[in-house]
Amino acid sequence: MKKVGIVTPYKGYNFGTSLQAYAIKQFVSRLGYEPYLIGKVSMNKGRDINLIKLAVMFTRSFFRPKVFIDTFFSYKSSISKELSETSKKKFISFQSILDIHKHSYYELKKFAKLDDVFFFICGSDQIWNATNLYLDPIYYLQFAPKEKRIAFAPSFGKSFIPNYNKTPIKRRIKDFSKLSVREDTGVTIIHELTGRKAECLIDPTLLLSLNEWKKIIDNPVVDYEKFVILYFLDQPNPIVFDFLDTLSNQGYDFLCLNYSYSGFEKHNTIKIDAGPIDFLKYILNAQLILTDSFHGTVFSINFHKNFYVFNRSYGNAQNQSTRITSILNKCSLESRLVSGTMKNITEITESQFQKADCFLQKERQHAEKYLTEGIQSD
Repeated sequence: MKKVGIVTPYKGYNFGTSLQAYAIKQFVSRLGYEPYLIGKVSMNKGRDINLIKLAVMFTRSFFRPKVFIDTFFSYKSSISKELSETSKKKFISFQSILDIHKHSYYELKKFAKLDDVFFFICGSDQIWNATNLYLDPIYYLQFAPKEKRIAFAPSFGKSFIPNYNKTPIKRRIKDFSKLSVREDTGVTIIHELTGRKAECLIDPTLLLSLNEWKKIIDNPVVDYEKFVILYFLDQPNPIVFDFLDTLSNQGYDFLCLNYSYSGFEKHNTIKIDAGPIDFLKYILNAQLILTDSFHGTVFSINFHKNFYVFNRSYGNAQNQSTRITSILNKCSLESRLVSGTMKNITEITESQFQKADCFLQKERQHAEKYLTEGIQSD
């Protein structure tokens, strides 16, 4: 069986990052190929940290102090969130399901030339983040022959490329065999940089159906019968707390997945030390999901769960809310984005979910065609 090498993030103690890596593997396997997930050598089991990366970031930031400050505070914010050791162990344990193959860069260059390796894909997530000071050569498949490089829904994370990265990024992507991105803005960026037309694909977590996701949930039972999931990546805005006041007398338990915030204690919230599989299990069993997260949103849609998504407080991080509004619009669920005071829960109807399912099925076929044509054109 021919191998397809996969370069994608899988660390960071992030549900979406871990689960999109799993989804890409399953998607490639569905096409009849052996998915081969490539891991990078890191100083930390749970995060992508290495000395070369740190050295390059320091050198490039020396002449760009503002970029350095923004990067520093954004990174500091991401690692300062309290995560229990139980949760960390669950994330690291999930890596065994992913079956990661770690190689040095020198080993990858030799491996990439083997005849039984059909091609390599890089994506998804923000591996091509436009403001990154370190443009990781592995995420741009620079170890592989040009004809074996295929981009599979990577994201720039922004709607523009700053001047200091335009030439370096153009140089790294212009010779890809096939180009795709995760957002419409990325299509524009690639055309402006290279003159080439890129495809726009959905996030890999949406490539798998509910039944496919259920296969990795070993025990779908949870200890709570009627509960609301509170999954927020930053301090929720005041509208959330107003809505919780409304829900408080309706008999719900309020469960926080990994992160709790100031104000939640008023509602006797219960913090769950969750890993990626727990995330799936609790979303699957919840009566309602309240979130500011992209992946909290897309799993709610995919699992046909009632949900509301709230604007996120990004702090020093770049606003990424456009990807949430984009998927809501495409699934005809834009009304689930809350911008004002709420007093009642409005159920999502089955016909609304069917519309979303039609869109997702079309996009799954689109992604399959894109990748299959990549294989056949090799």
